Amino acid sequence: MLHVFSTKCWISLKSAQGCAALLLLVLTLLVNGCANLQTALLTPQTYHFRKVRWGSTKASVMLAEREKRVHFHQGNTVVFKHRHNNVPVLLIYCFHENHRLRAAGYLTTNPATLKDPDQLFRGELLETLGEPTQIFKDGGLFWKSDETVTYTNTYRAGTSGIDYSRISTGGFGRGSVLSRGNTTANRLKTWHGVCAYIDSNFYEALNAEGLSLSTLGELSYYEEIMFGLFRETRNQLIKERGIPSLP
Repeated sequence: MLHVFSTKCWISLKSAQGCAALLLLVLTLLVNGCANLQTALLTPQTYHFRKVRWGSTKASVMLAEREKRVHFHQGNTVVFKHRHNNVPVLLIYCFHENHRLRAAGYLTTNPATLKDPDQLFRGELLETLGEPTQIFKDGGLFWKSDETVTYTNTYRAGTSGIDYSRISTGGFGRGSVLSRGNTTANRLKTWHGVCAYIDSNFYEALNAEGLSLSTLGELSYYEEIMFGLFRETRNQLIKERGIPSLP
C-alpha cells in the first residue's frame, strides 16, 4: 500500500513538473511574441514608391491605389489621375511581362503655372533623398540607391502644351529633358515636370545593354517619357542603321 502511495506521489510530482515546464514554455513564447510584435510595430516598413515595392503585382498596386481614378490601363501600364503638391499629374506604374512592378512616377499632362518650378518635385526630393548622385547640365537631378533610381526635371512649357516629339534628347539617364529655363521673381511661367522612379535591378539591366533599339523596345511609352527617351532618340537610332524614320 505504501508503495502504491509513493508511486502515485511520484506520478503527481512528475505531472506538476511537466505542467510547470509547459507553463514556462507558454510564457516564454508569449513574451517573445510580444517582443517581436513590438519590434514589428516600431520598425517602419521600407517602401519603394507610394507604399508598394518593386516586384509588387499589378493586382496589389491596383488595390493600393483603389481610391484613384484610372486614366489608362493597357498591357503592362496603369495610369491614374492624381494631384501632387496641388498640381494635376499622371500617376504611372509600369510592369514587367510577368506583371511585376519595375518603374513608376509622376508626369504633368498640362503646363503648371508656378513661380518656382522647384516646388513641383525637386524641393521635396532634395529634402527626402539629400544631395543627388548626379546633376545634369540641363538641371535634371539623378539619385541612385541599392533599391531605386530616381530622376526629376522641370522645363518650360509652350502655350499649346507639351510636344514630346520635339524634345531634344541625350540618352538614357543622361539628363535628356529640356532645360527649365530662367525664372523671374514677379512673373509666373508654365512648366512641365517629370519625376521617375525605377527598380535599380531593372535599371542596371538596361544600362548593361546600352542605349539601343532593343533597350527602347523594352521600355513602355510612359517609361520613355519619364526618362527623356522621346521620338527623336528612336528616330536617330533608326537613321544610324539606315532604316526609315518612324512617323
